[in-house]
Amino acid sequence: MSRTAAPAPTSGPTRPPARGARRRPWLLPAVVVGMVLLLALGVAATTQRTTRDALSPVSVAPDGSRALARVLDAAGVDVVESQTFTRTRSLVTEGGGAGSAAGPTIVVTGTDTFSTGRSEALRDLARRTGSTLVLLAPDQRALDVLAPGVEDRGPAEADVVVPACADTDAEAAGAARAGGRTYRVAPGDGVDGTTGCYPVQAEDGARAASWVTLTGAASPTGSRVVVVGQPELVMNRYGAQDGNAALTLRTLGAAPALVWYRPAPWDVETGEARPLSELVPAALLPATVVVVLAGLTLALWRGRRFGRVVVEPLPVVVRSVETVEGRARLYHRAQARDRAAEALRSAAVARLRAVLRLDAGTARTEVADAVAWAAGLPPVGVRELLLSGPPTDDAALVALARDLDELERRVRRTS
Repeated sequence: MSRTAAPAPTSGPTRPPARGARRRPWLLPAVVVGMVLLLALGVAATTQRTTRDALSPVSVAPDGSRALARVLDAAGVDVVESQTFTRTRSLVTEGGGAGSAAGPTIVVTGTDTFSTGRSEALRDLARRTGSTLVLLAPDQRALDVLAPGVEDRGPAEADVVVPACADTDAEAAGAARAGGRTYRVAPGDGVDGTTGCYPVQAEDGARAASWVTLTGAASPTGSRVVVVGQPELVMNRYGAQDGNAALTLRTLGAAPALVWYRPAPWDVETGEARPLSELVPAALLPATVVVVLAGLTLALWRGRRFGRVVVEPLPVVVRSVETVEGRARLYHRAQARDRAAEALRSAAVARLRAVLRLDAGTARTEVADAVAWAAGLPPVGVRELLLSGPPTDDAALVALARDLDELERRVRRTS
């Protein structure tokens, strides 16, 4: 007869773990997370603020102006960005004010958002403080107040031309980038105190200038007014080319302080309400009509469908890699190196546009210039890689693919 063994006696009741022992496994992760958060806050507090806005002195984008602002700062010029007229007036008054020899230089962008009252207030501010006004691509409404006698003649193709004028800054800088918006002194060139530099051909075929200065009796402020029709002069992408840097540094660095007035959308004048039609893009109404019609068409199409959609399995599944290899074999068999090279370049340019945040319609030449600027490479070599003719043999085609891949990796590392 078998006997079942009795259970071994226990030494006593099991005690629950101490409260500190339960918390100890969470202590190390909590300390690590806290240190990471403190480090992130420290980096965010000490890192200089940058943006990617166009014509901003703190923007690192190709169409920003951070490079110019850094050079001016190294030369002893205090560059401050302002997005409202109230702050601009405060900065200019503190930097110059009545009774001083000359106030800070004022760079003004986005004058197309100005009303006549805002332009008059800016004119009076420059007149009271003796500040130099630098207007980047102003429209005719702003010119009538801030640069009377100067006529907007429309856009022109960008080009590098010699100044062909007697302006001191332009003569010292030499050939620089011109074009953009063009201007002409009305009713004719040669008005006392008004100088037109960098002659180009306007949209209507007439001769005009992309750089105009007003001094003396011609200036409505009593101090110098500079009308710059080509804002690319101050952009990071073109700042180091030709005489652009010399021209902009001499013009913007004449005073010890520079106020960069870039109006924000919320910079609305007190007591002067603007109608909603001026704030809404002109294409909004047609786009809304198209979207509504497309929605109605989609509703009709979906509503007229009878029965369920029959799902039918495909007879074969082709992997994407097999499709690519098959097309490559067809190109190789047909010796279509030109089409293969164009496919490689088109795909590379599309990816580079996305990396550099360029518009989908940006021309390939402009993409090549932007890539050269971002990667620190000679523009001629990048243009040859992205725009040259088809390779002569299969080895050249393979080398092209390898060079495009290396160029893309370099741009991604530096962007």
